[in-house]
Amino acid sequence: MSPVTASSKLTDMILDVMLTNGIVDAAAVDDIQDEHQRTGKSIRDVLIDSGYIAEDDLLGMLGAHYDYEVVNLAAADITPEIAASIKGTVARM
Repeated sequence: MSPVTASSKLTDMILDVMLTNGIVDAAAVDDIQDEHQRTGKSIRDVLIDSGYIAEDDLLGMLGAHYDYEVVNLAAADITPEIAASIKGTVARM
């Protein structure tokens, strides 16, 4: 039996949200988990690369699950002062 880690809990939560919202069925969950184990890709990457869901849709679904507002930073007007206040390591996350 695999140890329960923060990563495995996140994987389970993402797949549960996808299943609950009807994006995938139980058979697809098994396929996604197999691909994740076989390739080492993140569940997020497997879902997007396999065409189950678009990245923006996944983010919106997870945001709704956690009751967070999803913000498109590419469309946001970020002033130079705000940009300068963000550490480089955080900005590259």
